[in-house]
Amino acid sequence: MARRIALIVGVSHYTGLAPLPNSLRDAAMLVSVLQHVAGFDDVQLLQDPDERRLGEAVELLFNDRAPEDLLLFYFSGHGVKDDRGLLFFAVPETRRHANGELVRSSAVSSRHVHDVMNNSRSRRQVVILDCCFSGAFADGTHAKDGGRVDLRESMGGEGRAVLASSSSTQYSFDTQDGGLSLYTQFLVHGIATGEADLNHDGLITADELHEYARTKVQATRPAMSPQILPAKEGYSIVISKARRVDPVLAYAAKVRELADPSGALPVTAVEVLRHQRRQLGLSGDQARLLEENELAPIRKRAVNRATLRRSVFAARRKKRIEVDRPLLNELRIALNLTESDLRSMLEEPITLQRQKVRGWMFWPERMAILSAFMVGFAIVVTLARPTWDAWRADTKTTPQLQPHVVAAPTEPKPPAAEAKPRRERPWWCICYVRNNDVAVTACRESAANCESLRRVIHGGSDEIRARSATTSCESVHAEHPGDVLVASTWRPSQKAGSWVSEGACLLPAR
Repeated sequence: MARRIALIVGVSHYTGLAPLPNSLRDAAMLVSVLQHVAGFDDVQLLQDPDERRLGEAVELLFNDRAPEDLLLFYFSGHGVKDDRGLLFFAVPETRRHANGELVRSSAVSSRHVHDVMNNSRSRRQVVILDCCFSGAFADGTHAKDGGRVDLRESMGGEGRAVLASSSSTQYSFDTQDGGLSLYTQFLVHGIATGEADLNHDGLITADELHEYARTKVQATRPAMSPQILPAKEGYSIVISKARRVDPVLAYAAKVRELADPSGALPVTAVEVLRHQRRQLGLSGDQARLLEENELAPIRKRAVNRATLRRSVFAARRKKRIEVDRPLLNELRIALNLTESDLRSMLEEPITLQRQKVRGWMFWPERMAILSAFMVGFAIVVTLARPTWDAWRADTKTTPQLQPHVVAAPTEPKPPAAEAKPRRERPWWCICYVRNNDVAVTACRESAANCESLRRVIHGGSDEIRARSATTSCESVHAEHPGDVLVASTWRPSQKAGSWVSEGACLLPAR
């Protein structure tokens, strides 16, 4: 018949290492829960043993056992490493040499434990280590190693589950009010209440127990990283039968765990609760009623905290904290809140507190600031617009040097039927007839020069027919808008615009 045997070791008093007063309490509580809840047949408790007694007890635990026997070894105390990185279990007389190296004969080597476990016929072995590996000394010196411990190499094996509160130099005996270490506390609670039965099959396996404790530890101390190193069937080793859990109490506890501080359930939490409800066999109406009953106090507390926060914010904004402090404390008591609630609100950044107090009303303030900025920007743009437009106009009207290009001759084009737009006429022009009956148009830049040309036309010459000045030049200039006759050649004018003469060059332009 399979037996269930455990060796529980707690070491609190050290001469060369820092004392761990909670280790004995950890060991005693685990002994109680293994005997009265988990149903172990034989549970041996060792308190502050020396290295010889601990080594013998470990050997006796694993010696002469049947393959189906469940053997559990628990150690709560200091775990130290030598200069080679080998793990040792420290006992009260464990010490170091003057150079800082471990006196190996003063502690129990994990290799000894590993060897006796390998030689055992039992294929159901569980090792639980609730110890730090820092080896901190009472006088403030520290071990030279300070790194991680390879638990798989030190303690791993077939059909074996190794549960550890931490694999690094983290201090796992972080307690409050003299209670158990965190890891052992949740191991004991998970077995005693049955909450470690995560799949609700009535059995608590090694991996379920560790996962339950790990989740609880990291929720309290996120820096700690408990680990499990199972091999083959190590995951499925049954530690204890689970006490029948009341589905109502289990679901209510899960609701409290997943609710946020405002009393709401995130989307993911709703899905988790739906799965939990199906496992516990609760109906939808039962689940909703439980949720309302559990969330109502949380929501009421959130409302009370919001009321107190508004009062604190008003006092801080008016700089009346010292004057209103007694009233704020009286309000806190009336709202059934703690002193830490009031203290946290007094220490909360004022900007964050304003946002929490005003909520959506805080956004209009931000929008007002943004609107004021936009209005100021618009005013600046409006005032700067005339200067900008003037600068652009100057840029456009600045004369640009262009190359002297002779226009290629083109076929005469009939004048456009629509009226031509009025243009500036920077030249004075006159039309006359040569002696060979050829009509000619001449243009001058000034009225005086054009008047001199008119007198020549009036009197006639070897080339110009006397009194041949015409009264219209529209047809000529229609063919060459914007051009100038230079040395008998029409060329592009460097002046802006074009012109149309209407008779004598001295007539004013329209």
